[in-house]
Amino acid sequence: MFGEAPNYPAQYTLELLKREGKITALELGGGQGRDTLFFARNGIHVTMLDYSVTAVNAVTAKAETSGVGQRVRAIQHDNREPLPFGDSTFDAAFSHMLPVP
Repeated sequence: MFGEAPNYPAQYTLELLKREGKITALELGGGQGRDTLFFARNGIHVTMLDYSVTAVNAVTAKAETSGVGQRVRAIQHDNREPLPFGDSTFDAAFSHMLPVP
C-alpha cells in the first residue's frame, strides 16, 4: 500500500496508457509522489494535484533530483474544488486512495 515501489493500480494504469498511446495524465491526491514519479519515469507527463504544499514541494524536488522534472508538474489544489483545467486537457486521470469528502 505504501512505499517506494510502484503499486498494482499504477502499474496497471501505465499498461493501459502505453497500450492506448496516451502520454499525459492528471493525478489527484498525489501525496509523496510514488505514482507520479513512476509514471514520469515511464514517459508519461504527469500533472499531480495535492492539498499539501509540503507534498507538492517534495514531489517537485524528487522529480528534479531523479531527472524527470520536465515530465512532472505538481500543483497545490483542494480536490473538493473544481479542477483548474479545461476539458480534454489530459489523456487520462488517476487516483489511488484519495479520500472522498
